[in-house]
Amino acid sequence: MRSSRFDLAGSSEFWHIATLMDEHTSTEGNLVVKHWDQIRVVRFDPAAHGVSLRNQSLPGVQLFTAGAFVTVFDDNRRVLCVRRNYAPFNWTTPGGRIESGESPVAAAVRETLEETGYQVKITGLIGVYAATYKDDFVFSFSADVLSCSEWKPDSEIAEIGFFDPYNLPSPIAANTRLRIQDAADSVLGVLRVLEAA
Repeated sequence: MRSSRFDLAGSSEFWHIATLMDEHTSTEGNLVVKHWDQIRVVRFDPAAHGVSLRNQSLPGVQLFTAGAFVTVFDDNRRVLCVRRNYAPFNWTTPGGRIESGESPVAAAVRETLEETGYQVKITGLIGVYAATYKDDFVFSFSADVLSCSEWKPDSEIAEIGFFDPYNLPSPIAANTRLRIQDAADSVLGVLRVLEAA
């Protein structure tokens, strides 16, 4: 897997990614997103090579999947991971698909509660990860735990646990490992375009 970082400094809202993406395809740097709490489900527009904020069926527009994931560290800087109870049965951070009309922030909070029993507060946007080889966008957020309710395995999640970010459980996808590494390195607001290995 290869990743690229785009310098979108000066962007005040996520919407600007749509107009700035083509202009910054070879520059190293950080994406600046000031209004990440207002982001909505994204759609890829092949004609504009950018991102639209509407989640509607439009002629000539290819829908990308969009997910929201959370990275939570405990007091010992171990990261919260969940093991899926369905193929490919791998480990990942809590999160999942963003529902229609749902913001990535709301999706991340909802998915974390459903998968782990942890009620979290989003504290920042680690980055947006565009896996173009599988038409997928992932928003990765940092979060703090507010409370915890009882958790037990179910049809979706087999196991949860906290792990050293440099000694993660296996199997775990390279994209997930990259998101966790960015979080452990205190990266904020990065846009990474990922290519298959």
